[in-house]
Amino acid sequence: MQFSRGKDLVKRYADSNTNSGNTVDRHFCSNCGCPMYLTNSATQGFYALHGGSIQGSAQPKFELFLEDKYSWIGDVTGKPKL
Repeated sequence: MQFSRGKDLVKRYADSNTNSGNTVDRHFCSNCGCPMYLTNSATQGFYALHGGSIQGSAQPKFELFLEDKYSWIGDVTGKPKL
């Protein structure tokens, strides 16, 4: 994970109260409380980024928890609807 600035402000909260039972490490800004990204103990090397922490034109590869997604958001992966 690379940061352009503010890496020293990023803190971690280990959340074990999850549907899967796996621990999710929630990384957030200790200055404002904004969520940055999360990692999962069951999947090494996996980072889930919160949309607001991405700069530039990065395109998501897939979405998680679609059942909780607001209908007005639409498809964010760029994949055609079948």
